[in-house]
Order: sequence, then C-alpha cells, then structure tokens
Amino acid sequence: MNNLIKIGLILTFFINSHALVLTDYVARISSYNSTFIRYNGVKRDYYFHAIAVNVYRNGSYNFTSQSSFDMYGSFHYFPTDSTNLSKSLISDDYDNNHRFQINVDLQSQKTYVLIVSTYYPNVTGFFRVRVEGPTNVQLDHNDYFIVESTTSSKSILLHKSISPIFILATVSSTNSDFLSSDNLQFNRPTSNSANHYYQTIEIIPPMNGTYIFLGSASFDISGYLYENFFNSQYSYFNLIEYNDDDDGENTHFRINVTLQFQRKYTQ
Repeated sequence: MNNLIKIGLILTFFINSHALVLTDYVARISSYNSTFIRYNGVKRDYYFHAIAVNVYRNGSYNFTSQSSFDMYGSFHYFPTDSTNLSKSLISDDYDNNHRFQINVDLQSQKTYVLIVSTYYPNVTGFFRVRVEGPTNVQLDHNDYFIVESTTSSKSILLHKSISPIFILATVSSTNSDFLSSDNLQFNRPTSNSANHYYQTIEIIPPMNGTYIFLGSASFDISGYLYENFFNSQYSYFNLIEYNDDDDGENTHFRINVTLQFQRKYTQ
C-alpha cells in the first residue's frame, strides 16, 4: 500500500551558493510490518520497511538514515527477492551509531528498492531517511515490492499483517540556489517594478494532494505558483497562488496548495 501522502518543497536562496536538493522521508517500523531474513541474517525476525525509489535525473545520490536504534539499510534493483537478496543488492550499510549511509549512482526511468531494517531483530521505532542528490527523489512505501521465491520457481508476496493503525510517511524536498544579476527579470504581480530577478522551478506532483512550499532567504523574498508555464511578460497569467510574507517576516514565504498528479506547475 502506498503511504506517500505529502511532499513539501523547501526553497532556500543564498548568495554565491551551489544548487543542492534534499529529500526527507519519515516513517515508522512497527510490529505490523512484514518480517524477513535480512541479508547476512539468520532468522526471519527482522521487521522491514520497503521504499520504491525513482529519480528524475541520472547521478550520484546519498541515502542517510537517522533513528533512536541501530539500523541496517540495503539498496536493490527491482524486483527484489527476499530469498536471494544478494542477487539484486547494489549496496548496504550499517553501524552501531543509529544510522546507515549508502552512496549509489542511479538512472532515471528505473525503479530501485531501499530496504530499511534494524541491526538487531524484533526492534521497532520511527526513522528518517535523507536523500541528497542533483534533483528530488520520489519515495513510495510499498512492502509488496519485495517478493519471495517458492520451490516451484514462482514468486509470492511476503506475508504482511493488516495494521489497525495507519502509519503515514512524509516526504519533503529541499532546493537551495542563488539569485544574481545573471538571472532574468520580470514585473511581479504584486509590484509595479520590472526589475525583479527571478528563478523558476518545474514541479510535477507524483500524486494528488496538498503540498506545502516554504521559501527562505537572507533578503526579502516572494513566491509565486503557476499552472503549466510561467510567462514573464504576463505574470498574472496561470497564477494559482502567491505569498511574500510568513508571520510578518519578509525573508520567508509559505504557499499551501492542492495539486494534481502528473500535471505541470511552475514556481
């Protein structure tokens, strides 16, 4: 079951900085999760949380976890067979410092599987996975991406208990960049001046839902969200929502908006 419910895009602008995109995923391993014999494990007493991973640009991505317990993470090609995890294994990591760190080169148009588990058996709790890379990453919770081969060479889904408590995962992306005199200028919808520098970001939501856009900078900043494309000559055209002040501080903006799956937006 897909538990991805929200993506918040956090835009941060600096002077003389380098572009950087972070994606945060927060969820929980509970006794309602499926169990398996993890890679190099002995018994089927390790709970796991499987995450389907898709990227929009080829490149190197870093996955780092954080929790209150010792974690184990393994990164796989899809499909992933729990009885032969080494076959699909790309990389794995663990330590006794409540985290794992995995660096992998990923390609767009391909699906990968990140298995989040624990170093010790029968352990549960909340965890966070942060992804750093050249663009944001689509992360979908789906334990059914893990299959188990039978003696008849067919594959069956791992047993998964139905949880009476619905645990939702939250995903956020962070984009850091800078504005300079090399950027283009436009006349903001809320201003009569045509000398405002701007930068656009294309947004394609992975699902219907409510999205939160947060911006921060060391200077006064405004955020504008458009459906489809942005026309700098007619800045009101396609405008959905805008904000130039968050709690009275002009160095922030916050936009809450409902977006539709696979529809193009521009900020």
